[in-house]
Parts: sequence; structure tokens; C-alpha cells
Amino acid sequence: MVDLVTGGIVLFAIMVAAGIIPLTLAFRVKVRSLRILSLLLGLFAIIHGFYHLASGYEQEFWPMLF
Repeated sequence: MVDLVTGGIVLFAIMVAAGIIPLTLAFRVKVRSLRILSLLLGLFAIIHGFYHLASGYEQEFWPMLF
């Protein structure tokens, strides 16, 4: 059984790794609409990873943003 902190760290690492792929695609592609969509998808994945990291340490996520 995986504890909450380890699970949060693992999910954070997975989401950041998944977010890097669309971000690199956003900088390499020339089509403007595909660039924007890739950038949004990559940023969403990374922010979602930070959400899992914060919940793994039982911290509130939204107050950290504001």
C-alpha cells in the first residue's frame, strides 16, 4: 500500500512528465492554433501535477495560487 505523500509525489512526477511533451510540441510546431492548444494542455498537466503534490502533503492548493 502506498501512503498519501508518496502517491502525491508519484502522480506529480507523472503529470509533469506528461506536461513536458505538449510544451515541447508547442515550441516546435508552426501552426498557431495547434501551438496554443499544446501550450494549454501542457500547462494544465503541470498545474494538475502540482495539485496532486499539494494533496499528497494534505495542503490546500488554491490558496497557494492567490
